[in-house]
Amino acid sequence: MNRLYWLGRIAVATCCTLALVLLVVWHREYIPAVWHDDPDPAEPTIAREPFHKPLPHIRRIACKGPRGLRLDDRDSRDLQRPLKALPGALNNTVFPRPTIGSYEELGLEKSWMSFAQRYGPYGYGEQETSYDFPRVNWNKVDWGALQTECLQDNERMFGASNQSIGENRFRLRNESTAPILPPTSRTGRHAIVMRTWSTYVYKDEDYWNLRSIINEASLATGGKYSVILLVDVKCKGCETIHSDPSKYQRVLEESVPKEFRNIAVLFHPRLQESWYDRIGEYKPFWQIMQPLQLLAHFYNDFDHYWQFEMDTRFTGHVGDMLEAFDRFGTAQPYKQALERASFAYVPKIHGTYEKFTTAIDEASKGGSSVWGPVKVKDVTPIGPTPLMQDPRNGSLEWRVGEEADLLVLGPITDVRTSHWPFGYWRTGDLKDYDNLPRYLTTPAQARASWELLEGIHRAQHDHGIAVASESTLPSFAVWLGLKIVSLPIPKFQFPERDILELSTVMNGEGYGDGIARGIDLPFFVRPLTWSWWSSLCDPVFERWMGLQPEHFKGDGGEHTHPEYVEVPNELPWFMAEVNGTVYMPGVLMHPRKSNHYRAPE
Repeated sequence: MNRLYWLGRIAVATCCTLALVLLVVWHREYIPAVWHDDPDPAEPTIAREPFHKPLPHIRRIACKGPRGLRLDDRDSRDLQRPLKALPGALNNTVFPRPTIGSYEELGLEKSWMSFAQRYGPYGYGEQETSYDFPRVNWNKVDWGALQTECLQDNERMFGASNQSIGENRFRLRNESTAPILPPTSRTGRHAIVMRTWSTYVYKDEDYWNLRSIINEASLATGGKYSVILLVDVKCKGCETIHSDPSKYQRVLEESVPKEFRNIAVLFHPRLQESWYDRIGEYKPFWQIMQPLQLLAHFYNDFDHYWQFEMDTRFTGHVGDMLEAFDRFGTAQPYKQALERASFAYVPKIHGTYEKFTTAIDEASKGGSSVWGPVKVKDVTPIGPTPLMQDPRNGSLEWRVGEEADLLVLGPITDVRTSHWPFGYWRTGDLKDYDNLPRYLTTPAQARASWELLEGIHRAQHDHGIAVASESTLPSFAVWLGLKIVSLPIPKFQFPERDILELSTVMNGEGYGDGIARGIDLPFFVRPLTWSWWSSLCDPVFERWMGLQPEHFKGDGGEHTHPEYVEVPNELPWFMAEVNGTVYMPGVLMHPRKSNHYRAPE
């Protein structure tokens, strides 16, 4: 009897232990990961608790727009919805299929807009007697106040403070009397950071663009997004703005249009020198992310930070696009992220994204080039270490459902095998640098999590570790063990190459070993509607405005200067004209130059 009793106890204990082990395995593989704690007690931990979504009965309150009405008011004209079909009962124009990327796979609406529909609510055409919207005295609009009021109306939706963006929080390092304490949990909010300069010349188009981003991303989402103008101060004698409030205010008033001043944050390179004295390089050419890192450090009430340039355009609804990007990133796995990101996704060649993902997995034989944090001296991991040491035993479901720490808008390239001329540049004690996994993506516009930016900030501030601008976010994300996703945003090429040849040049033949190995022929893959540089965006935008393009012609040297590939003097195939009005599908476009301003160094 005694023996049976103890055998029973042992059996129960064994079953409980086995169940516990299985639970741990399941938790590590299928539940959002438990992140590394910061081992340095002198600094607050980077890991934050997940954002707890509000209860279902808490509804988003519609915010007021620039005309004083709430955006859901039946009389409001502040938002124009895109057209799902072109006007005209007999119009049977087929929506264009992008050269690269996909509307369907990204969850983007297939829609059209005329220029007047797109920017009419934001002031385009207001000088004309035929203007179709209530006129606004824009000098009396305070976008900062509208954003703050919107967030206050919806404060129960977010774990966020009601601090104003316009509040100057930047401090020089030797003037910081207390550590910056981040929120202990995520807030559910995102910042949209527009990079500009104190000497920038704002044209009408810049006003329309900024107003549309604020209205459609911040106000239309109930405050989930806040738009910030991050202003690089270039004036002489302005290095004291971070210790002299009156100087800060004077430069603000001289540099930023009145309606945007309460969403503007000024910084002088002296701020970078103060915090990153171990780096010794502060020019945007080499360290474009430093101001964004400091913004995340001081303005830490956001989970993610989008960085865009002033020559970026959304030809469709901004908030809808960014929400689709967020959902796609959340639905992707951690495993084989760099394999997928190395390819330009071409649906005509690769099929559905699910089929593309499966083909990558098969070509990689279930492996993954990066699997957990990469050991780099003085870089403390943030992301989790996979329980399965061999990625071939790891699940493609691992970390699905977690927001991506890095969303990029183009392929990610391995610096070690590329011809990128700036791959050599670095500071800090990076051992075996030639073999150290490093990656780049262009242009330097992306969404980075607070954890990623704070991790980079500490590595640069504490240890002087840095790589060149375009490789900063992807390289540190890999080293820190964070989740990366390359978004298959729609991109159109004009004139369009043979699609098989184009895919071969960009990706190589087939799937190889799971990593794209294209041919270095920049002129062949241009011009595109989204690139680090493109001769296509200006003529496309001008035709959309109803103008005859001034910049359609190349310089004839496309092999030596691929950014100047000639664009045919005709309406591109992906646009449509109906009764004299030109319509444009919703895309993210870069670079569209409203002027030819160049910032001084």
